[in-house]
Amino acid sequence: MKSTRFDVIKKCSLLGCLVLSGFVLSGCGSSDLKKLIETKAHFTYINTTDKAANFYLMRDDVLDDDEQDELFNGGHQVFSNVAVNEAQTYSHTYRAHQTGVHLGVSDSNTLIKQAKTSVNLDFEYKETPKLWVVAWMMSSQFKLTYFGKESSDQDGVYKVRLFTHTAMPVSINGSGQVDLTTEQGKATRALAINNCASGLEVGGNKIDLCNADLGRSYLVVIDQTGLRSLMPES
Repeated sequence: MKSTRFDVIKKCSLLGCLVLSGFVLSGCGSSDLKKLIETKAHFTYINTTDKAANFYLMRDDVLDDDEQDELFNGGHQVFSNVAVNEAQTYSHTYRAHQTGVHLGVSDSNTLIKQAKTSVNLDFEYKETPKLWVVAWMMSSQFKLTYFGKESSDQDGVYKVRLFTHTAMPVSINGSGQVDLTTEQGKATRALAINNCASGLEVGGNKIDLCNADLGRSYLVVIDQTGLRSLMPES
């Protein structure tokens, strides 16, 4: 397969990392070196599809252009039979030349419904990464979307970011008007909600936040039927 410009850049970056590692090796002990070149990323998978789901993670080998095809075929499953509306967190250790990661989801029963995406942790998440990976539905199709966690705790209110399966109008704190409209498959900015029972209305549905702790921040996943998942951002 012909390499794209991005593939070439990735391979050149790898060579640079290998050269740098050679210099570091000459001046550091093994324990110091490990701290310098190893990082942990934490992926919280949320299943808001209509079926129990398996989740996958595979390192991106910058020298293999066809590896993404192996995501569902090799030993890359990190969770199986995650129930609808449930979540699991996987901690992934990687080194300076292993920042590319492929992520996937499939239905647990037939494995026919699948979705996948890729993330470069070095380019997008410089600090110790904590990411949401949301499996959701576009009509009958599985979709998979990742984005960083963003804690925004605030005393006296419920801070929430919304992630919706379709674009939906949002009213907050009894305003009686549309304060914003969500984008399909994207997280909103953080909203401050005053009342857990009546302060948030999305797509014409009141969203009950009363299982949340006042003062903390949450990711709220919603579809046309209402609340699907309420998870703390921490």
